[in-house]
Amino acid sequence: HYGTDADVTAILDHTALHFVLQSNPDSRRIAETNYANSQPRKNQRNVDGCSASSQWGTDLNRNFDFQHGSPGASNSPCNIVYHGKGGGSEGETQAIQNLSRRVFPEWQRKAEAEDDAFKAAPDTARGLYVDIHSYGRDIIFPYGYQNQEVGNIDAFKSMSHKICSINNYDPSGSGYYFLGRTSGDTLDYHYGALGVASILYEVGNSWAESCNAFENSVFPSNFDALLYTTKLAMTPYRTSLGPDVMSIDVAVSEDGDQVTITADVSDYAMTELSGKKQLSTAVQTIQSVKAYLDSHPYEASPSQPLLMKPSGGSFNSHTESVSLSIDTSSIDGRHTICLVASDTDGYDGTVSCEYIDIPVKADATLTPKEQGGAIT
Repeated sequence: HYGTDADVTAILDHTALHFVLQSNPDSRRIAETNYANSQPRKNQRNVDGCSASSQWGTDLNRNFDFQHGSPGASNSPCNIVYHGKGGGSEGETQAIQNLSRRVFPEWQRKAEAEDDAFKAAPDTARGLYVDIHSYGRDIIFPYGYQNQEVGNIDAFKSMSHKICSINNYDPSGSGYYFLGRTSGDTLDYHYGALGVASILYEVGNSWAESCNAFENSVFPSNFDALLYTTKLAMTPYRTSLGPDVMSIDVAVSEDGDQVTITADVSDYAMTELSGKKQLSTAVQTIQSVKAYLDSHPYEASPSQPLLMKPSGGSFNSHTESVSLSIDTSSIDGRHTICLVASDTDGYDGTVSCEYIDIPVKADATLTPKEQGGAIT
């Protein structure tokens, strides 16, 4: 979709994405040979004294070097959730920890990770860690080792609600619809040791779903959710609390001299989940909606934004319809408009973009760069 979808293009142009496509090759190999009848969790390194070959290895998602050995894991080598000899004892775990320490900024880590575990990470912290598991139809945030609200609980509630509004999953986390204890896992490590906002997708309805179920149900319901999740990555603890652009409509006049942008924005809509508590952070009034023509607010020097106008004349609600008319008589061709809404608490939400296609004009002599700065 790069180059054909403005949102995808903007995300890839302004976000560094790092993928670990397989973190447990041993169990992957077992699953490939006996997919429907196996549920492998552990690697197959037999160094801890388990005599049964079917139970060898360490559960890598209990082996991370934060709260290792806490409730939610086992110290029995044959147990399915055996945590290994020590935190980060396995090569697969070390590889992920080392990668994350290189990728995520050091300045946002807590001075004493385990002593300060429930203190908030800086709300300006950069980056988002996303783990994808199966199964359960849940969106989970830290912690697993203890059922107590974390310092960044408002942001975690908001981002989990918003993701669940897309894929129709259920939110869960420490102190909030808690599912049960785990320790030494990826979410706890990334949030506790590195200060990184961390989210886990438990995708699908069963362990061994068919390819047809994945392609027609699991993938389509989660693709848009994951796309939205990437939009949170710049400053997830702040961005998740801001209003979202729910829709953008672009209307170009027949002669291409006038473009009208209309949009719906809301601080509330994506947080409302059936049967779940309403979030107090989701009812703030919209304060502004800014439009960036051929620019993006995450750029080092973005263009001067254009202010969109509320349909009622003033901003007085958590949900608004807004519009903007642009004189495009001096420009033509394809352009991009990116919108971001802010609320009265000072939070900017996710950035959403759309293409503007203006008919080619014989008298449009501005270069593409000049065209981008022609509208003020």
